[in-house]
Formats: sequence, C-alpha cells, structure tokens
Amino acid sequence: QIQPTALQSLVQALESNPSALSKEIEKIATYMGERKTVTSGDIDGVITRTTEDRVFRMIDAIATRRSDQALNYLSETFSVSTRPDDEVTRILALIGRHFRLLYQVRFLKEQGVRMLQSIPEDLQVMMMEDSNPLDAPDWQRRKLSQQADMFTLNDLRDCLSSVLACELAVKGIGNTTSSPRLSLEMLVVKLSQMRAEIGG
Repeated sequence: QIQPTALQSLVQALESNPSALSKEIEKIATYMGERKTVTSGDIDGVITRTTEDRVFRMIDAIATRRSDQALNYLSETFSVSTRPDDEVTRILALIGRHFRLLYQVRFLKEQGVRMLQSIPEDLQVMMMEDSNPLDAPDWQRRKLSQQADMFTLNDLRDCLSSVLACELAVKGIGNTTSSPRLSLEMLVVKLSQMRAEIGG
C-alpha cells in the first residue's frame, strides 16, 4: 500500500523520467523491509532526484511564497551539477513555462471556468501550444489551480516580465551587472515575494 501523498510525490519525482519507475519501486520495496505502507518519507529517502524534479520543487516553493525553501532547492540543484552555470538557462525555461501555465489558469478562472476539465472551445483555442494547462495531468491541474489563486493576472504579468528580464540579462542583454547564477537567485527571491510587493 502507498499513502496518497507518497503516491503524488512518486509521480512528481518521476515525471521527467517515467522509464525509471520499475527500478525505483524495487528500491522502495528493498528499503521498506517488512513494513506494508509506503510513506512520503520513504519516497524522499529513496528516490533519485533529477535536476528537473529539484527545479519543480523549487518552482512550487516560489509559487507558494516559500523563498527560503526555493533558494535551498536551487542551491541543491547547482551543487549536484557538474556544470552548474549551464543549468541557469534550463531552470529559467522551466520557471517561465510554469508561470505561463499559471497565467492561463488564472485567466480561465477570471472567465468563470472553475473546472479545468470542462472549458469552452472559444477559450481552448487561446491556450499556448508549448505550455497548455489542458494537457497537464489531473494532479498538476489541481496544483496549478491552487497556486493560481494566490496571484492576480497583473501579478503573473509582472512575474513573466521579471523572468524575461532575467533571461535577457543571462544572455548579456540589458542589466548584466550580476553573474547568471546571481541573477537567477535574485529572480527566485523576487518571484517568491511578488504578491506581497504588488498586492500587499
């Protein structure tokens, strides 16, 4: 048996590498010994975290205003990478995609859509092709819906503008006074505090 929270953690951990499921289940079974129920602690203690998984956890921390945890996940991502500076662009892309998803979910909510499974066709065609919340699995839709409630559309526009500014700075365009890693760390802090700064 597996606890619902543990199952969700397992799904999230293997989202970027589903082919590793059988190997990870074997590791969990060995780790548990005689115990019958898999807990979230078992998942955290056994599953091999990919860079993407660490970044997804960091993004969840950003979206729920936990800046300290977000920075810890970012630091952990850099520490396990053989070429940490090369991770900056990839992390920025994942952050940008998540906030585009949140923007669309927030937009749908303001159009009166409460259930992401049932969306009028005229709104479906307005969704972005590369980051469409309608393509997300049910558990991710629920998470996006909860996180979108913590922002206004203006908040999310500002978040996306900040991500773009950071991307340009990392590429050497505009404000380039900081190193790419420092620019990303500053972005993580800014996004984590965005609602408090804008909305009060």
